[in-house]
Amino acid sequence: MKILVAFDGSEPARRAMRFATALARQLEGSEVEVLYVAEDFRVTSYAGDQYLDPATWERLERDMVEHGRKMVEEAAQIAEEAGVEVTTQVRPGNPAAEIVAEAQRRRADLIVMGTRGLNALGEIVLGSVSVRVMRQASCPVTVVR
Repeated sequence: MKILVAFDGSEPARRAMRFATALARQLEGSEVEVLYVAEDFRVTSYAGDQYLDPATWERLERDMVEHGRKMVEEAAQIAEEAGVEVTTQVRPGNPAAEIVAEAQRRRADLIVMGTRGLNALGEIVLGSVSVRVMRQASCPVTVVR
């Protein structure tokens, strides 16, 4: 079984990682991949009345990718403690779109991710990566609170 874990370093993501590694241990021959998506805010974000210059965006993206590397190292540590081999990946982009695309590229059998448990109003106003992934993914999605 190919399991893709969307990991953002939050406590729900840690619980999702522990769930995925426990499942992988149960199912011999399972593969676990951890994906951290450094959200690309360039399309809609600005600072005050001034749009950020390209050099600042590049620095922010590098910082976010570096942060992502630390996050996947943490996820890999969780897998190592569980005795599960894992591959990791960090990429910039839209989290929901990148998670769905990676699951398709890898032909994942399952996506596992955490959720902060927004209420219905919070999901309507803020959106939810997990909800978008569940709607768009072509494979099952397990969401861990």
